[in-house]
Amino acid sequence: MRPSQGRLSRDKASHTLALLVTGEVLSMGRNDSEGGGGFGSQPILDSGQLGRKGGEAYAPVPALSGMEIVQVAAGRYHSVALRADGVVFTWGLNDVGQLGRPGTTSKSGVWDGCLSGHNCRSGWPMPVQGPLTDVPVAAVSAGRYWTLAVARDGRLFTWGMDGCATGSLPSTPDLHEPRLVGGALEGTRIVGADSGYTLWLALSDGGDVYSCSTQDDGYAGTLPQKRFANQAGELGRTTKSNSDDGTVPGKVELPAGEKAVSVAAGRQHGLVAAKLVAAGEYFSLVATESSVYGFGINGYHMGGIGPSTEEIRRPTRVSGPLGNGEYEILDLQAGYQHSMAIVRPREAASAPALPVAQPGPQHRPEPPRSFAWGRRRSGPAQHRRRYSDLLPRAAAPGTAAPASTESATPVTTDPSSYLSGQAKPPSKSVAEQWSAWRWTQRHSAIAGTAPDVFSGLPKEFDPAYRNPCWREGGSLRCIPYFHILGVSKCGTTDLYHRVAKHPELVESANKGPHFWDECQWPPSGACTVPPSGDWQGYIALFDRAASQISLHRDLVTGEASSNTFTASGVYLRGHDPKRNNPEGVTIAELLREAQPYLRLIVIFRNPVDRYFSAFHYYRDRRAAPPSAADFHQRAVSDIAEWESCAEKHGAQACITRFHPQQLIKGMYVEFLDDWVKHFPREQLLFLRNEDYAAATKEHLTAVFSFLGLREPAESEWASINSLPKRNQQEKDGMLPETRAMLEKFYKPFNNRLADALKDNRFTWKE
Repeated sequence: MRPSQGRLSRDKASHTLALLVTGEVLSMGRNDSEGGGGFGSQPILDSGQLGRKGGEAYAPVPALSGMEIVQVAAGRYHSVALRADGVVFTWGLNDVGQLGRPGTTSKSGVWDGCLSGHNCRSGWPMPVQGPLTDVPVAAVSAGRYWTLAVARDGRLFTWGMDGCATGSLPSTPDLHEPRLVGGALEGTRIVGADSGYTLWLALSDGGDVYSCSTQDDGYAGTLPQKRFANQAGELGRTTKSNSDDGTVPGKVELPAGEKAVSVAAGRQHGLVAAKLVAAGEYFSLVATESSVYGFGINGYHMGGIGPSTEEIRRPTRVSGPLGNGEYEILDLQAGYQHSMAIVRPREAASAPALPVAQPGPQHRPEPPRSFAWGRRRSGPAQHRRRYSDLLPRAAAPGTAAPASTESATPVTTDPSSYLSGQAKPPSKSVAEQWSAWRWTQRHSAIAGTAPDVFSGLPKEFDPAYRNPCWREGGSLRCIPYFHILGVSKCGTTDLYHRVAKHPELVESANKGPHFWDECQWPPSGACTVPPSGDWQGYIALFDRAASQISLHRDLVTGEASSNTFTASGVYLRGHDPKRNNPEGVTIAELLREAQPYLRLIVIFRNPVDRYFSAFHYYRDRRAAPPSAADFHQRAVSDIAEWESCAEKHGAQACITRFHPQQLIKGMYVEFLDDWVKHFPREQLLFLRNEDYAAATKEHLTAVFSFLGLREPAESEWASINSLPKRNQQEKDGMLPETRAMLEKFYKPFNNRLADALKDNRFTWKE
């Protein structure tokens, strides 16, 4: 059986599979496990999910050549293909048994038959056997760290990091074994399934939908409070509060009389279309013959119910034409924080319905239409309509100013004139600077706050490399050459990802680990640098970069923890700065002693707009989007709290208390002194977000010069400029009186900043 049209399977993290009408499978994207695997396992460079050597363009998976493949599915770091005879093939990362078969830990390809472990993988597609031997499969689905297989006889099998078969995860040696899902599914014929981020949905031949949480919370167990299954209603059924009832299959509570034809699970929501199912991270979708239903987290409207962003605890019909029967639902997909449906007008729906148990799409006589809704990071394609555009929206209050953007303040001065005096390349190599460095008089106090750092630093760096690197146990180890220190909500993410596209720069495994302000000493867990939250874990974030630097010695790496600038003097190796720090060591002082060569970049933004952006970004996503009046009330409250604290305790004491945090973060000058005190001015590059947005190429040129990198070629500039803007938000406007109040509040801080940097652009008086 050949697929009658092509199909894509796009993983949420790193790679894509394409199934051609000929049955040939192509792959494209990353071939490593950059973000780490199940249970927080360490990333590896060759997890093998492409089934070939990596590449930026589609290329065939050679092991599947000549086979009649009818379906493909992409997990986070593994891939699945279904052959026409019902045999399932898997390849990629196998750290928690998601391949359902043995792999290897050897980089040379020597087979050792590993069944799990952080470096267990297989880059060559091979069949899943064990309990699936002689069991023909009708459909497959790849989850984050698990795989589902729907047998032709209606049974559902799962393997990898999924405890739904028994209600608890098997022991690690048994995770790879395909397990029959029983319980509520026993005796039920399953005809379709979809995997989300931490849950899956299954569809029965009778139109019932079943849901289950896999027991992976999506954060490798690092959340300060455990996230319970169905916490946001993503399972679409009743479970006991703060319990694990959701870790076994249960029936989704559809409205009376409705039977599903489709389901889709996304990152934080679900949809039902009732011959289709789709699962996301914490949401799901189901479609009936006439309507789409959503349930779970709805912070970006991915549930499609209208303006509300409240959690959808029960399957609820979406608003607009997809909820009123105007369209026949042909396909349904749930993404990270958005949803899509492929439809056609009901009056044109004369073609035979697609048998739900058959893998691979069937030919449709008319071109389908697509609807998309939820979070939009960039503009939709011209042929695609945003479903949110069709939803009823409350009219904006007449007193509100226009909606804010990431560059709200107009620039009237030359946006790049301030760069030339700052963008000077380093005069000495890292190895020379480290060799010449002598401990300061406060070394004992500084080292006492981070003994793991100072015991792990090398005596010298290898002068053959531009980046700070050294040999350890036969391997090259590297740490950052530069930091983007902040400030959060000022464009750090966009800046980092554009800078990282330079051919002489290699990204770290974590863009912003926040090691210096969040990972306490003594360590209390993995923090953001597993396994232990210490200096060795931090170094490991740059092991992938080190392997590339070993091949190209001019490459450098860095990180962009966006709170570092404003955390100096507030936090230090954890949120209790007094722990092991009786001498009041700051982050700036610690970094100067441990990494005196660092190139440091800071980007500021009009603090009024930064505060406004932070208010919307860090809000409670379970609540309805705040109004302009809500923001005004928060600003009034925060300013009153600051003034009361400053009157009683003094400004510096209140800054150290760091509350109200987002208001204080805009007092940039209060944190500037600590950095210019400890680092030479030539190692600091200060940018302004509004100028960066107006003259992005000129600013990137300055950054590259500051880092000592060559000018990119035109083709390389094209790649850098093609990146979409990062972390942009759609939000209601700010009341004019709110802006006036905040501008008055920040004026003295801005004037002092402009004086310190000798540039009036930092008064934001344009």
